Order: sequence, then structure tokens, then C-alpha cells
Amino acid sequence: MPNNMLKLPLAQVGKNQNDLLPELRARGFTNLSDCLLSKYANGRDTGPQSKKVLAAAYEIIEDWKKDTA
Repeated sequence: MPNNMLKLPLAQVGKNQNDLLPELRARGFTNLSDCLLSKYANGRDTGPQSKKVLAAAYEIIEDWKKDTA
């Protein structure tokens, strides 16, 4: 996974990782920290949990895109 894959889609909707974190927590990732989200987003941690978190992150970003359209 290329580094910072989330930065561009987040920037396109005027958001950042700090905006994403509470949304991910609301979707069940209650113990997700900002540090861990950063590791997932930068590709430093690529385990099964990171794949689930990133998939949810992209869903949230898509929802934000729909809301701004």
C-alpha cells in the first residue's frame, strides 16, 4: 500500500484523519487510537485489522463525498 493513501481522498472532502477517527470509533473500532490509525494509513501496519479499518475509512469518505455532492 502506498504511503498516505488516505490523505488525498480526505483532502478532497476537506477532512483529515482527526475527523475520521470519531467516525471509525462510531462504527465499532472503539479502541482505535490516532497513532494506530496513522500506522494503518501509512502502511506501517498491514495486518487484518488494518484492512478492516481502511475499508471502513473509505466507506466513510464515500459517504462524505455523497453529502457534499
